[in-house]
Amino acid sequence: MTTTESVALNRVSSVSLTQVVAHPERYGSRRSAVTETWLTVGWGTMRHVDLEPAHCGDPNCDADHGYTGTFVADDLTVRMSAAADGADNVATLVAFAAALQTATAGGR
Repeated sequence: MTTTESVALNRVSSVSLTQVVAHPERYGSRRSAVTETWLTVGWGTMRHVDLEPAHCGDPNCDADHGYTGTFVADDLTVRMSAAADGADNVATLVAFAAALQTATAGGR
C-alpha cells in the first residue's frame, strides 16, 4: 500500500536538514564529505512524540518523575547515506533540501 499527497509549497511549515560529515574538524572544506543526511519536511499533517522517563539527576533517586519528550512535525523524512545510496545521491538530496528551504522561506 502507498499513499501520495500533493502539498502546495506555501503549506510547508518546516524543512530540516541533518548532515553527518566525515572529519568534522574540516567542515566547510572539500576535505569534509557529507556521509549521511536526513531531510525532514513538515506541513502539519503528521506529528510524532518521542517520550522517555524523566530523571532528576540524583543517581540514587527511585521516584517516578513522569515523562519528558518532544513533539515533532514529521510528515516526510528521507534518509540517505554515501555507503548505501552513493555520494552523488547524498549531494543531490542536500542540494534539493537547500532549494526547498529557500523556496519555502521566501513567503514568510
